[in-house]
Amino acid sequence: MPQFYFHVRQRTILFEDTRGGEFKDVLAAWEWALSDARSMMQRGEVSEPADQCWLEICDATGAGVATLPFLRAMSLN
Repeated sequence: MPQFYFHVRQRTILFEDTRGGEFKDVLAAWEWALSDARSMMQRGEVSEPADQCWLEICDATGAGVATLPFLRAMSLN
């Protein structure tokens, strides 16, 4: 299965995910990122306002494949 990494960006600070996870495709990685972003907000792990934070989903080569703004994670069902 493909490996994906979920880097958290808070304004100009990047917190790199060095472990990543295996997911069947980008959609599965996106769904996990959505759940993780919501969990991080609920636990108070995001120090910046939600409109200034996002998850950058990257593949095993380091290429960005999707970006999930935390503000959007709050509004999606």
